[in-house]
Amino acid sequence: MKTMKKTISLVLVLCMFVSSLAVAFVAFAGEDDVTKATEAVNALIADKTSITGRAPTDEAKLEAYKKKLALYDAAVSAYKALSVEEKDAFDVQLTLNILKAVTERESFLIKEDFDSKLPEGSTWKDQMSAIESRIRATALLDEKLGEHPVRTQTLEFANKYLGTKHKCNDGKEFAISSSSNFTKYPELIPYAKEYIEAYKSAPQLVRMYLDGYSASFASFSSNIVGSVFSDVIKITGKINLAENPFAGTGKPTITNKKPNAKNYAGGTSDPEYIAALNLYLADKKTVVEYDQKEKNYEYNFYIEAIKAYKDIIPEAKTACEVALALYEGYIDFETTGNTEKAKAGMKVFDEMTGAYDSAFYKKLGSVYAYYLVYLNSKKDDYAYNNVMISQLYAKCEETAGMTMIAEFEKWLEAIDLDSVTNEIIAEAEAKYKEIPRALLSKISDEAEKKYSAILALYDPTKPLTPSDYKFENEISDFSSVNGLASIPGVNKAFNIVAAVENKIATVVYKTAVKTLLKNENVSVVGALYKYIVDANIIASGINISSLLSKELRPSDMASFITEEKYAGAKAKLLAAAEKDDSVNAYSSIKFENGDWGFENGDAQGFANALAVALRPIVDILHNGILIISNIIYLPNSTSAKGDYVYGAYEELIPILEGIGLEGVISSEEYTEKFYAAQKGEKYDYLDSLILPVLVPVVNLITKLENNVVFTIYDILPNVARTIDTGLLDSQIHAFLKKSSTLGGIEVNLSGDAVNEMLSGLSFTVSLGKMKIKIGFRAINWNRLSRSGSLRTVESKKASNLYRLDVKADRAKVQENIARSIKISF
Repeated sequence: MKTMKKTISLVLVLCMFVSSLAVAFVAFAGEDDVTKATEAVNALIADKTSITGRAPTDEAKLEAYKKKLALYDAAVSAYKALSVEEKDAFDVQLTLNILKAVTERESFLIKEDFDSKLPEGSTWKDQMSAIESRIRATALLDEKLGEHPVRTQTLEFANKYLGTKHKCNDGKEFAISSSSNFTKYPELIPYAKEYIEAYKSAPQLVRMYLDGYSASFASFSSNIVGSVFSDVIKITGKINLAENPFAGTGKPTITNKKPNAKNYAGGTSDPEYIAALNLYLADKKTVVEYDQKEKNYEYNFYIEAIKAYKDIIPEAKTACEVALALYEGYIDFETTGNTEKAKAGMKVFDEMTGAYDSAFYKKLGSVYAYYLVYLNSKKDDYAYNNVMISQLYAKCEETAGMTMIAEFEKWLEAIDLDSVTNEIIAEAEAKYKEIPRALLSKISDEAEKKYSAILALYDPTKPLTPSDYKFENEISDFSSVNGLASIPGVNKAFNIVAAVENKIATVVYKTAVKTLLKNENVSVVGALYKYIVDANIIASGINISSLLSKELRPSDMASFITEEKYAGAKAKLLAAAEKDDSVNAYSSIKFENGDWGFENGDAQGFANALAVALRPIVDILHNGILIISNIIYLPNSTSAKGDYVYGAYEELIPILEGIGLEGVISSEEYTEKFYAAQKGEKYDYLDSLILPVLVPVVNLITKLENNVVFTIYDILPNVARTIDTGLLDSQIHAFLKKSSTLGGIEVNLSGDAVNEMLSGLSFTVSLGKMKIKIGFRAINWNRLSRSGSLRTVESKKASNLYRLDVKADRAKVQENIARSIKISF
């Protein structure tokens, strides 16, 4: 029972991410062909089961696979029955979806048939390439879906202008795209201009169909409205830049280096530091202003292209007008401080209700609009941001933050520094955090100085949160010290505690830390999977444990292992699955050094192996099960409004940082790693979702190896503060609420709840010839969190430039540990 208390929070976070599943049944209610085709294609799109792979052997998955095949056949049949005129009038988005579905399904069948007929001994190099199978599948579209002249014309256009490579003077060949370097290869410009003219004069329906064409696979593969148009905008801008280059007089240089405040006695307040910083900033300003002029010279060509094409390309008109309204509003605010045009631009955006126009604008959002230069919030350097069209709405929305700044500065002005309390400091922090990060640099110097002065008045002897000190008198009784004098150095109460603590640390070091980074211990993931399945977790009337029992088996883990270096682990998983393909089999698997692709003791190798072993559960979280396509989105994303939305990982950062882990990365870095991993090996993207959480933990293990006692002492006050302030509890809830299916899960990680999990735990250690039983009293988290002094350190949290961290006073930590343990002999 106590073990379950200790692990319940971990399980809630890792496995209760699946709420409920429902099976969608499709009824075709329409009587005419267009209605039937519309409903059939919509039903196909709604079902997220993949049919571009072999039929699964698992009964439940096979049933879903068969259901999707039936939907596929119905959609293909209904669309094929349409006349050419009906196909011309059919919803473009639905058409692109059915073209994509047929191309991908037929591509799989063609490749599967080809590869199955290869002679024995063939390798993957002999197999049909993905591109070839797509090309052959595209050739079958007339047979599968009936002839359609517009589709044929679209493919002819794409093959001529998107698929053709042109040889340059240095012998290299390039297709025309937004990545073309016309400045370096001006010989490409005539071909690019021909392409643009052909695009503008092509029938509207052909242009719209081009949005579902992938030049990489020479087939209908994607479904991205406005993608080709946004490329045309970028190509047009780059051609104009190549023909009319920036006429700068030469980029300035920085002659005064940036000073380091640590090298000055008075730090950032030292007059010599301030003088040196001003010299550096003056130099840096000339450089960034030159960069700004050069970049905005280029970006203006993109804006001019949008202005020119909005009346030439009808399907792009609304999205272009919205982009221009937001752009003009943002520029007006940036240059004059006026917010009226920005508000007007937001209104134009909000009035764009059509799904097609919204999707078109979203793709247009990848075009750069403005190169923003600003003084960072620390005001010790200049920074920049390439503002894209997708960010313009958020930038205009930020103008409302100027009112917030004015209110914050007015509030600060009324504060009497002589009457500042910890509560006022907390209020000041809260108000500061509400201000959009991008606008922090607009706070006046006077307000920044007063804010810093208020923070400096924090009194660490006062409780971080109100406390009744109910454990004040529960200090350990060491009355049985008599008789222990024969043990060297153990003749005082706290010496006993110190001896016990060092003994515990030694045990931890030898039995846990020193032996943890081993291949055999990757089996902890299997133990976790067994716990999940045995826990009988119920959510929304669904037995989640039963459901996951068919997703977390050894064969499932093995199916996610594709890398050769993990061959040893995969072989043992498959061998175990042959005898018992259930979570019970994990306990029988004995992994050995090298099975998981690393040598025992390799911290990064251990973290990588854990990530691979966790792929089944991470896949469920990211990709879902059956009709649930996504359970919780961890990376950052862009909303329909074009806003930059922080993912669920952002809510984990305060916990990882709060408990003192090192190597925590920002959401931006997390997202970059995720997108980079999507371009790597098959399952790299799954590893990228969990490794940023695993690596800081493994870093802690490495630190423990170097010094167990001091590392524990240093981290405990931060762990206590995370619990005491409610940060752990609130951030877990914030994390779960990032998912519409998880927000209702009840989790209690308050200080009292954690104490309840720890209650009754005890263990025995040997000290000399004596056996000493160690137990725990309820921990006063507030007191333990104050075993040191608060300091300001940088934070990876998007909304916090800094955070408060406890620099541990190890003597106080030891004293507070003594208050919380019971010793008996």
